[in-house]
Amino acid sequence: MVDVIYKKDSPRGLSKIWDQSLHIITSNKRYPTSVGNLNFIFADDNVWYEHWKTYYDKITFIMAFMVEISIAIFEEIYNSNETLKEFNNFIRSMKYDLTFSEEYNPEMYVELLEALTVTCDICSEKYNVKDEVAIEFIYDYLFTCPYGSHLERVGQYYIEG
Repeated sequence: MVDVIYKKDSPRGLSKIWDQSLHIITSNKRYPTSVGNLNFIFADDNVWYEHWKTYYDKITFIMAFMVEISIAIFEEIYNSNETLKEFNNFIRSMKYDLTFSEEYNPEMYVELLEALTVTCDICSEKYNVKDEVAIEFIYDYLFTCPYGSHLERVGQYYIEG
């Protein structure tokens, strides 16, 4: 994260775009303004495409990082038990893999989820997260109780009392 946001010489960072957007002419030796150019003033579609692509490649990771910070603060305040924290972390990791990994393997998660037993909040039936329930669990944020077709929420924190 530090490289992406702050490190001026990082090839993975946003510094190049920020320096060029904040200064009409930059003297930053890493990203100098080319001769006869005023940074974005004469930018063509290719330049804009490159900058938007870079921004969207980075902003998703920045947002995911901020989500993790927010969740850590919430869990600290709520005083969640460790098992629930670990399980919800597993779910977020699974969702991040689905979104960001080119080598995502849902079958691995299907096998892991089969060991999970859930009790429906509405009908109180117990069932394993397998077959269609597992597919919903992986690809959505809601899954359906196979007994009463009630919707359950993936990764919720149960607050009692």
